Order: sequence, then C-alpha cells, then structure tokens
Amino acid sequence: MPITQKTAAALLLVFLALLLGALLILEQAVQPKFERLEAESHERNLARVTAALEAIRDDVRARTIDYAMWDDTYAFLGAGHPTYTADLTDDWFNEYGVDLVIFADSSGRVLWDRRHTIDGEAVSNPGLAAAVVAQARSAATRQSPLIGAANVPGTGVLLLAAAPATLSDGSGEPRGLVIIGRRLSRTLLEQQAQLQIDIIDAASARSELAPRMAALVQSDIQSWRTSDRLFGLFALRDLRGNVVAAILTEQPREISALGRQTTYVALGLFAAMSAVVIAVLGLMLRTEVIRRIQRMERHFHAQLADPQPIEPDELRNDEIERLAEAYNALVARLREASAREQAAQLQREAAAAANRMKSDFLANVSHELRTPLNAVIGYAELIKEELNEQGVTQTDEDLARIVNAARRLLILTNEILDLSKIEVGRLEIKLESFRVEEMLQRALNGVQVIAASQNVTLELIAQSDLGVAYSDEFRLRQCLINVLASACQFAAGGKVSLRASRTSAREGEQLRFEIRDTGPGLTPDQLLHVFEPFQRTDAATIGGASLGLSITRKLLRLLGGQIDVASAPGEGCTFVILAPALAEDLVPRTPDARAA
Repeated sequence: MPITQKTAAALLLVFLALLLGALLILEQAVQPKFERLEAESHERNLARVTAALEAIRDDVRARTIDYAMWDDTYAFLGAGHPTYTADLTDDWFNEYGVDLVIFADSSGRVLWDRRHTIDGEAVSNPGLAAAVVAQARSAATRQSPLIGAANVPGTGVLLLAAAPATLSDGSGEPRGLVIIGRRLSRTLLEQQAQLQIDIIDAASARSELAPRMAALVQSDIQSWRTSDRLFGLFALRDLRGNVVAAILTEQPREISALGRQTTYVALGLFAAMSAVVIAVLGLMLRTEVIRRIQRMERHFHAQLADPQPIEPDELRNDEIERLAEAYNALVARLREASAREQAAQLQREAAAAANRMKSDFLANVSHELRTPLNAVIGYAELIKEELNEQGVTQTDEDLARIVNAARRLLILTNEILDLSKIEVGRLEIKLESFRVEEMLQRALNGVQVIAASQNVTLELIAQSDLGVAYSDEFRLRQCLINVLASACQFAAGGKVSLRASRTSAREGEQLRFEIRDTGPGLTPDQLLHVFEPFQRTDAATIGGASLGLSITRKLLRLLGGQIDVASAPGEGCTFVILAPALAEDLVPRTPDARAA
C-alpha cells in the first residue's frame, strides 16, 4: 500500500478514534450527570406530591379531631342536642373545604350524613354512609383517628378521617364515630406538585398500569421511567388499608434530553474541530513529507544500478533533508567500499590460489614423506628382530626411540595430509554401519601406547544401549583418538575418562562423547586458540604441532557434529563431542561436496 493511502487511512483511524473517545467520554462522564440531576428532580417532585397529600390528610385529621372532641358533638350523639346539625350548612362545607360528614352512634347506626357531589349538590346517602361507618368500625383497632380514602361515585376520591366522639377533654365513653372527608382535587395537586397528575380508580386502571398497581400492595409509592417520560404512582388506601385508588404523576424527561442534546452538540463541535485539524495535518504531511519521500523514491529506483547522489531541497533543514545527506554520504561510502571490495576480491583470489598451492604442496610433501617414514619404521623393526635373534639386546632401546620418533613423524605427516585435503575439499567421507561399543574399544586401543608413555590411566564409562551407528567409523574414531591423545598429554601421570551415551534431540539421535582429564587445565586465552592449527597450548610441557584438535573440529563438521571444550586452571579439561548417530541425511557422500 502506498504511503499516501497509509497516511490517509491512519488519519481516518485517528479521527474515528478521537470521535469514539469523545463519544465515550461524553456518554460516560456528562450524560450520567444529567441522569442523576433528572433522578434528583424526580425525587423532589415525588416528595412534593407526598407533602401535598400529607397536608390534606393533616387538615382532614385536624378537622375530624376538632369535631370528635367537642362537647356539642358528644351531646348530639347522645340525643341531647337536636339542633346540632343545623350549623352544618353548605357555607360551612365550602368554608372548611369539607365534602363528606357522617355521624354514627356507638352501635354503628348513621345519625346524620351529608356529602357534596362534583357539581356542588348536597346529598344524603345512608347506604354509602353505613358502608363507610362499617369499614371504620372494622378497622377500629388501628390508629386513632383513622385515615384512609374512598372512591365515591359522583363525588370522586375522598380522603377520610374517622375518630371516636368524646368530651373535649378526652374523657367520657366514646359515643360513636365522626367521619369527615375531603375530595382530592387534581387541579390543586398539580399546582402544588407542579406535575401532570391523574387520579385513577384501582378497579378500572389501564392494563399497562396493572403490574404497578399490584406492587402498591407492598409499597405506597412506585416510580419508573421510559425512554421519554418519568412516572410516579402513589397508593390511596381505604380505612382497612386496601388500595382503592392511586395518584399517577407524569413528567417528560427534559433534563436527560438536554444532556443528550448537549452531548450531540459537543460531539459535533469536536468532530468539526478534529476534522479541520486532521485536514491541515494531512495537507502538511503531503506537502512536507510524502511528496519529498516520493521524490527520493523515484530517485532511488532510477539509480539502482549505479547509485548517484540526490540533490538536496532548497531552504529546508529537517529530517528528510538530513536523510538525503545521509544517503549521499552512503553513496560516497558505497563507492569507496566497492573499490575496496574489488581490491579485496583480488587479494582473496590471490590468497586462495596461494592457499591451494600451499595445500597441494603440503599434500605432496606429506605423501612423499610417508613412504620413507614407513621404510624407516619397517627397517628399524627388522633390524631389532635380527639382532634379537642373534641375542643382541643392547640396541633395543635405541631402535625403539627410532621407531617411536618415526611413528610420531608419520602421525604428523598424516595430520598435515588430512588438513590439506579438508582445506581443498578433497577429504572423502565413507558412511557405514558399525557398533559404537566396538569403535570405542578400538579408539582406546589406539591411545594405549601414548597413555602408557604418559603414565595415564584410561577409563571408559559407556551407556549400555549405544547400539549401531551409521557414519564414517574411521573418521569418528580418528576424532576420539585425537582428543584422547591430547588429553593424555595434558594429564601426564593422571587420569583420562571417556563417557559415551546416545540421546534423542530435535535434530535426531546423537552420539555424545565426553573426555575429561585431570591435567592442569587451560587459561581463557589458551581456550581461544585450542582448536587452531599449529598453536601449542603449553609449549613448555606439551610437544606436537597441535593439529589433532583442529582436524577433529573440521572432521566433526563434515560429519554433521561439533566439539566444545570447558576448562579452568587447576580443574583439567572437558571435551564434549556430539555427532549424529544416523548421518545419512547430514553428511555428503562425495569428497568435494563439502569444504571445511
């Protein structure tokens, strides 16, 4: 994807991320505050309705107590004041805001009742009065005075108070009940609560209010909300405590709507500002960055074969300009490096040719030396046999020195020949199956003479199930002999142990050989050069040209293995050889398939 499209996509993603972040912040931080304000306002509104109802109840209660604890009322209920009710005129009803009055004697018989209809007509309904009295008498064990509500046809919902009639000082046996009621005025409640109010009958409530009405049995107030309205429902109970009506309050969710409107306006302003900022930023990126990078890209593609310096921009000193300067400096260094590489290539070719000549020379010399050395060894052993047959033994020690020196020189010659073959890629690897235990025994036999000459004790610790391996048995044995011989030289008068095991690794089955000696150990500097040819780790105590370990590392690489060493002064040396047990897929079959 071109950088222009990537930049545009990145700016768009940034814009969307900012917009989403702003929306989340507004929704999580701002809108909840409006929701809380709305909930608090709703609670205050419900409290106003409750206060208005309590004010009406208190007024009705006080009016009822006044008349119930009046001596005239007490006398009237005892048939001693026949003109008592003459004062309860329509003016009295209107003055005190009373819509229902009932007097009943102690037996529950209604002595006098009067109520005002919605139209203001004063009527008497002994049957209704008797029902109210019966309800009050059945609830007489409750608080006094009793407070309740009644839904009276033609009059509406009334708030009632019922109190027993006594003397003004509260003495005397109660002579019946005084019941006074006031009709609930929807208009008055709306004025006091500043809410839309509806007074509903419990028996004829709308179906959607049925669950809420049922919940009023347990709680006097129910409140809930919809997406756009807030509702409150207040229970109106009769004198027995049964819900007979309810007051429904309703108000629009103006505060939360204002919060949403504020959120949308703020989000729109933020989106507009972000769009302007991102547009300006995109224009600057295109002018100051993208176009200049595209110019450099075109230059780079045009100069792939032969890089040329790029002309710097005028009157600019920024990162892209410094990049162009760095590119020009790189071009200059590339030209210098190319010239040096060409010179180095010529030197490498000359060195490689010289190295091949050296290797060929060493191989030829080593090959020519082997014949006379074998002749020296053979003739020395033949002379020793002939002299021994003649009974002459005084020369045995001298002849043994000649044979040992010739053999050491022959070993060195073979090592030089192997090293030369490895360096020119002419050493042939011959794969074959062999038993690992037998190969180990032959390797130990090959160093018995060296171990005896150095007074070294050899120890073999082999795993019981080493089995059969498929590799170059001769070269692997040669590696073990080289390391064992080196260990014997290091541990003169000490001990050399060979531990062999077969393990499974991710690369396949591996043969692991650990050669540990009790010699003086190597210093860190000696460890760095222990595998280099013609480097003697301790010229004062150890002879030889140090070819065995170098050849061992190169041979193990050809076999797909490796060798490592760990040592410290005074702690001896530990060589670890790892070689694949089945080298068919790892080792080339042809002599020239792999170079050292």
